Amino acid sequence: MIFVFQEKQGGTVKDDEKTRDELIGEIRVLREQIKNLSELNEKSRQVEEELKSSEEKFKALFEYAPDAYYINDLKGNFLDGNRAAEKLIGYDRSELIGKNMLGLRILPFNQILKVSGILAKNVMGISTGPDEIDLYRKDGAHVTIEVRAIPIKMKGQLVVLGIARDITERRSSEYALRESEEKFRVLSETSISAIFLHRGEKLIYANPAAEKMTGYSKEELLNMKFSDIVHPDFKKLVEDRAYSRLQGKSVPSRYEFKILTKSGEGRWADVTASIIEYKGKPSVMATIFDNTERKKDEEELQLTQFAIDRFKDAALWIAPDASILNVNIRACEMLGYSRDELLKMKIFDIDKSTKEKSWNKCWNHLKKIRSSTKELEYITKDGVIFPAEVTANFLDFNGRELNFAIVRDITERKRAEIQILKSLNEKEVLLKEIHHRVKNNLQIISSLLNLQKEYIKDKEALDIFIESQNRVKTMALIHEKLYQSNDLARIDFNEYLKGLTAYMFRSYGIDKTVIGLDISVKNIFLNIDMAVPCALIINELISNSLKHAFPEDMKGEINIEMSMNGSMSLVFSDNGIGLPDGFDFRNTTSLGFQLVNVLTEQLNGSIELDGRNGTKFTIEFPAFIE
Repeated sequence: MIFVFQEKQGGTVKDDEKTRDELIGEIRVLREQIKNLSELNEKSRQVEEELKSSEEKFKALFEYAPDAYYINDLKGNFLDGNRAAEKLIGYDRSELIGKNMLGLRILPFNQILKVSGILAKNVMGISTGPDEIDLYRKDGAHVTIEVRAIPIKMKGQLVVLGIARDITERRSSEYALRESEEKFRVLSETSISAIFLHRGEKLIYANPAAEKMTGYSKEELLNMKFSDIVHPDFKKLVEDRAYSRLQGKSVPSRYEFKILTKSGEGRWADVTASIIEYKGKPSVMATIFDNTERKKDEEELQLTQFAIDRFKDAALWIAPDASILNVNIRACEMLGYSRDELLKMKIFDIDKSTKEKSWNKCWNHLKKIRSSTKELEYITKDGVIFPAEVTANFLDFNGRELNFAIVRDITERKRAEIQILKSLNEKEVLLKEIHHRVKNNLQIISSLLNLQKEYIKDKEALDIFIESQNRVKTMALIHEKLYQSNDLARIDFNEYLKGLTAYMFRSYGIDKTVIGLDISVKNIFLNIDMAVPCALIINELISNSLKHAFPEDMKGEINIEMSMNGSMSLVFSDNGIGLPDGFDFRNTTSLGFQLVNVLTEQLNGSIELDGRNGTKFTIEFPAFIE
């Protein structure tokens, strides 16, 4: 081969025309060029090997990537896909290569427009995603994928590399989470309990009940710390427990503390706290029930129990089956049992008067009459039997039947009653003896007057003696009735008048067939302070009638009526000739009528005379004389 080199001047020189040095120089140039070409070839080979290695790496990454990789042209025709893509949609890649994604039945109708929009952006060289697309697998199952589409050049051609990930489960989880959050929202916003969520110190959620309970608006609460609504007395407790709970330590999930409302009021809260995940982060959920009223009820109940425990009497709560439900401290002291011992017992274990077989009858009777007080016998743990006054009260507490019994030890009272009864008996004996002696003394006076009148010849003087004797007899009869009666305080005035009038009719020698007597005094019992003046008044009025009302064996009738209707009324009448015209019984020298007026005043009473048909005296006086 003959090489021809161009001269600098533009001419050509053949090899055989060149000098040896020129040829050697050209050879050196050629060798340098050959060396450069060899180096260039080596670099090209290395680039080819690197490209081949890169392609193999890409292919390996493409083929074995965990996400679904696929390649399509700008018209949407599938060019390739990896194993994950095959697994994702259930088709073999050979079934898809060369086919258009929009023409296949892997896209629901409502997704075609969305995919077309993504492809249009890719044609313009714009990467898209992540986008969520719904697909149908070959087996018809529905899947949701998250897709990123990236335009790339491959072998000089612009294609689209798609990276897809199955998010069906994640989407289901998100849906379930949204559904759960919606349920939480509905339950929370309709709950009567306040619900707070806080992360660290910051409040991140509060329901309407929380607003109502605290008095703060939701906006105000979400700008506050949870500790801002905690009463100062409980801040350390709440903060320590919240911190420990977030640290995973075991702390009570339910406890009580006071919250502080916007108005500064402290209200008791029953709190249940737990750790939940809220928006992907652990948070404390506190459910708070306002139990201020319950606390007040508990305090009132404690106050009631405190007061009942300090009763001087024993208090027992008894169930329908006779079991003892509760007792006060005094019951334990009185009976010698502990509270726990008594709460394991039945009432007839300590009440010796109540028998087990008759318990149901007793309970039903109490239920009917509601309250009953009886004297029963109780027995202590040591076996000592003592008298007790028991007041049983039937209670219906929220549909629960109870007997609230108050038991009083009346041992000392019984002893006192025995002593009083003994003393009373002694006094009754003494009083009867006094009445007996007074009666005897008055009888002696009456007898002396009776003897003395035998020596009186003057008729007027004799009448005075007889009247005095009758007055003494009137008082003697009262004392006789009293000491003969079982009741030393009162006298049956009807029985007394029968005896008094019989004596006086005999004293004046009156035949009851000539002058009749009608006594209408029923259920009138008078004490001695009223009986004596009433008896003396009747004595004077009977004496006056028997002596003056019926002259010359005139027939007639005497009526005595006595009644009580708020005040006492004594009516004495006869149908005789009446008092003389112009006679003033209030101003007279007659000792008898003077006594009647004085005795009426002694009774704090009033006296009126009706003389139209004989003589009628009406005396009114209080039923009780101070």
